[in-house]
Amino acid sequence: MQVSSISNSIISTLGNPESRIPLAVKDIINSAGITYFSFDAGGKLEGKDRLIDEFGTEAIWLLGLPFFKLLANETIYKFRKLNPNVDVRVANSADHIEFAKRVLRPENPAEKKVLGSIDEAVKRLPEFKKLFYSKFGLATILTFASYYGLTKYKQKVTEKAVTKEYLKQKVNEEFFIRKSLESKQFQKFNKVAFSSKKDQTSQPSFKGLGSALEPFMFNPVKNMLVVDAGITTERLTKSRNKLEFMEYAIKEGSLLFLLYLAGDWINKGMAKFSESAFKLPIDLDLRFINSQTMKQAFGSDALNTEIKNFKELKTQKEILNYLADNQGTTIVKGAKISGLIKQIKNSTQIDPSAYIDTEEIKSFVDSLEKFVKAGEGQKVQDYLRKARNSKIGAILGSMAICCTALGYVVPKIMFEYRKKNSGSKEFHVVNQVKEKLDKQFSEAKI
Repeated sequence: MQVSSISNSIISTLGNPESRIPLAVKDIINSAGITYFSFDAGGKLEGKDRLIDEFGTEAIWLLGLPFFKLLANETIYKFRKLNPNVDVRVANSADHIEFAKRVLRPENPAEKKVLGSIDEAVKRLPEFKKLFYSKFGLATILTFASYYGLTKYKQKVTEKAVTKEYLKQKVNEEFFIRKSLESKQFQKFNKVAFSSKKDQTSQPSFKGLGSALEPFMFNPVKNMLVVDAGITTERLTKSRNKLEFMEYAIKEGSLLFLLYLAGDWINKGMAKFSESAFKLPIDLDLRFINSQTMKQAFGSDALNTEIKNFKELKTQKEILNYLADNQGTTIVKGAKISGLIKQIKNSTQIDPSAYIDTEEIKSFVDSLEKFVKAGEGQKVQDYLRKARNSKIGAILGSMAICCTALGYVVPKIMFEYRKKNSGSKEFHVVNQVKEKLDKQFSEAKI
């Protein structure tokens, strides 16, 4: 793979609305910015508290669902002798099953194995569906539980640190030891100081698995949104005071908007601007725009004929049959390059166990038609270069705007809000814990 193709793949991934990578980049920038501001405002104590919270959550958010799903794949699915790589929508669709039989060659061992996995899923469809829904539900619950554990750990670490500092300032160490052995009240104080005050026995519930949640199950970004919504709810409900609640509200509201809405809006806005101002549509995937497939086919009568023939197709079955029977066409090659059609590992053969959304294929061909028409009468190399550069600019511009907002603007707003409402940027949780300690010492009369 050449350096240019690697760059294309990376930048294309950053602009892919169904990839988790741009979400990860944005969230890491946000976590780094908020952690920096926390060290600056609240010192080492708040910085450590925020570091555990932000980057611990980052790990759970990014790795939780994939890890628990993989665990289910390697245990439950293997025990039941079912292939987790078969999309449940494929097994539930007569059109996709017929498509698989048209595409796969039984004489090829790898393709025969895929076909066997699909057949097994179809034969045991009720069990296969139940297993899929259960995997998603359990993975989501366990991810929430992991964050719940992180929240408990973070709050305990911070409270212990404040308590230790407080005790050093309050009493002589030998006097403290002697009194701790004598005083029953100290045992009560110790229990309060080193355990959470809040009742957190409830666990996240996961109800209503079914068709209403399927879009969240099949789309990796919407998978992340489910987890993010749970984390946001947990952060708000387990906030240690009103100030922390509002800081989390500012942070989480901005994060959800900039992760799941703003990037897509900015990309579409830039694409619309490029099309209206420069007559240059950039809806297609960067990898396809900059591919040899595009360079060889652009402006040819064969490509125009392909597009015309495809536009006559109406039903899902017709489109799938077209893909099966015309695998050497620019449309099929372009859909593969763009990630709309998956391929069997270490081959260029279509993998029909992965679901193909025919509506996405139709949108792809519409974008291709628009792209070809806009380039009529222009030099191929010049037009493709302009399109590539505009696409790169739109993707990087969108990322830059979101990352600047998440890494600087949002943290700045959070700590300015704290200063305005508490009179200081200092870590407010410290004073809250110290007030509790003062009360306990007073009750113990030490």
